[in-house]
Amino acid sequence: MKWIFLTSSILLNVLSYLVLKSIADRPYNPGWLARFAGGLALAGCTTFLFTRSLKDFSLALAYPVFCGASIGLILVASHFIFKDKLNLVNGAGILVILAGIFLVSR
Repeated sequence: MKWIFLTSSILLNVLSYLVLKSIADRPYNPGWLARFAGGLALAGCTTFLFTRSLKDFSLALAYPVFCGASIGLILVASHFIFKDKLNLVNGAGILVILAGIFLVSR
């Protein structure tokens, strides 16, 4: 149960950056502004949930898990959604991040 806030903050963080990436090269108009506001709202929810997760986790554990998981998920999601590159080196980097998170959590 204690992982729900941290996991939710990670997923909303990834979603907020995917929303912002989706409008990065679009012209400014009311639709752009609405999506931008949605991305900011998701980021605000991310911050709230992450802060709430600190009740159950030390910052020394929660922050590396949050950052590492966000980076890995954004890499994979942006590959499938935006056709960003994802190669063997990127995959190895994700594994190194996961290994680092594992070591930090011990």
